[in-house]
Amino acid sequence: MPRAREPTARSGEFLFDERYVDVSTGELYRFPPEALIQGSSPVIRKESLRAARLVQISKNPYITTFQARLLACEHNVQPNF
Repeated sequence: MPRAREPTARSGEFLFDERYVDVSTGELYRFPPEALIQGSSPVIRKESLRAARLVQISKNPYITTFQARLLACEHNVQPNF
């Protein structure tokens, strides 16, 4: 059975505390709830000349790194963390 398309996001589109992996680099991003509060200054920052395409691997920002690696592999992304 074909797999459903995985949720993806681009910069500025994060609405929930979740974990994402950059599809091209395999880097892990965790967006905790406190980083998404209106008016707060989140610590998450990345600058690049290319657009990052992130795939959501979990809605739980507190999963272990090991679990995140397994989930990244399940989404056909080579983890780099």
